[in-house]
Amino acid sequence: MGNELSVERGRRRLLLASSLMAAGLIGATMPSAFARHSSASHAATRAYLMSGLSGAGSAAMSTMGAELQARGTIVTVGSYTQAGAFVADACAHRNDRIVVIGYSLGATAGTGLANAAQACGVRQVRLVGVDPPASDATVSRGVSATNFVGALQGTISGARNTPAPGYDHDGIINDPHMQARIVAAASSY
Repeated sequence: MGNELSVERGRRRLLLASSLMAAGLIGATMPSAFARHSSASHAATRAYLMSGLSGAGSAAMSTMGAELQARGTIVTVGSYTQAGAFVADACAHRNDRIVVIGYSLGATAGTGLANAAQACGVRQVRLVGVDPPASDATVSRGVSATNFVGALQGTISGARNTPAPGYDHDGIINDPHMQARIVAAASSY
């Protein structure tokens, strides 16, 4: 009975992943940069940090990525356009804790990444959104999420939406105090 349930869950996950790929929400290929990470049986923490349109926030993402890396996290920094590749990598490491930090459009794409990682069987998924544009973004049940609401006033349904007043859209990601809050939120489960 246990094996039948396990096979059925695996079949459902593959069906969901196939549906997400067909809808263009995740990519089917994984860049070679991700292939070097093995699927270890122990739980590591992997963080995917995604900047917004035209690389907005990319310097701040690199700064926060370095802080997380110093704490032992495996970090990948990129653009919201790489969400499909990040999903493939996260799903290849189901035993790891997955942290997603997204700024602006990266927050919207990060919601999809977090949901897809949870759907493919990752047990611990943490999303931190930072000033996403207004959208209908929703995190799945089981995804732990915090969203810092800034100048764009975008919220994420199912997330803890925390106001961050006093910042314009660029200021919220470039302020060292906010970066510390974002890293702290990413590190909490």
